[in-house]
Amino acid sequence: LIFTKNPHRMFSFFDELGYVPDNFVLMTSITSKKTLWRGSELLKIRQIQEDALLGLSCEPILGQITLPDDWDLNWVAAGYASGPKAKPGDPAWALELRDWCVATETPYFFKQAGEFVPRSYAIDGEPEDGGRVVVGLVHFVRVGKKAAGRMLDGRLWNQMFGLKELQDE
Repeated sequence: LIFTKNPHRMFSFFDELGYVPDNFVLMTSITSKKTLWRGSELLKIRQIQEDALLGLSCEPILGQITLPDDWDLNWVAAGYASGPKAKPGDPAWALELRDWCVATETPYFFKQAGEFVPRSYAIDGEPEDGGRVVVGLVHFVRVGKKAAGRMLDGRLWNQMFGLKELQDE
């Protein structure tokens, strides 16, 4: 797995090499529409090798990410931020990525919901620090990474490139 925020450099390297090794998975990070250009740069690697394994890490999701329907990806992994400086994200952002993956038959892996859940999903009453945050019209409660979990739309998304879906736990 080779991961970069500079996919144009990755393209230059493999262009000079003349091929991409079969056991390499090349990925870049997209966190919002501001960094969507990285995906276009990554896909240029198909000019070097059509069957190269390419993927996106959309983590942390910081805003809406609308992927073009014609992108040919092998994997999308997504999740929200965790840690003391984490900010909540609209659940619709991860759902849009998931829906794109389902429509294009691209494996989707949802890593984590971050530190927050929508208030209606709050677990065991009070949040860790009593913090409430509003994003758009959605009220969020900080519950911590473990309590927020990995569920998206009522299920785990554990799909991986080249493998059958992992068993849900």
